[in-house]
Amino acid sequence: MKQVKRAVQEQNGQLIVVQMGDENPKYLVVTDGVIQVDVLESIGRSEEWLLDNLSKQGHDNVANIFIAEYDKGAVTVVTYK
Repeated sequence: MKQVKRAVQEQNGQLIVVQMGDENPKYLVVTDGVIQVDVLESIGRSEEWLLDNLSKQGHDNVANIFIAEYDKGAVTVVTYK
C-alpha cells in the first residue's frame, strides 16, 4: 500500500491503481452525460471547476457529453454529435 499513489474505481467496476513514480492515467470525469464526482474528488478537482472548464470550451450542457477525460491538467471532450 505504501507504493500506491492513487486508486480509482471506474464506473464499470474496473480499478485503476497508480503507483508512486508511475505516470498519471487519464480520468473519465464525465461519462454518458453524468459528472463523475468521485473521480473529481480523487484528482482534487470540484464539480464547479469542471463545469467552468467545460463552459469555456463551449459545452454548457453536460447531458450532451459522451465522455470528458482529464489528463495532465486538461479536459478533452467527446460529444454525442
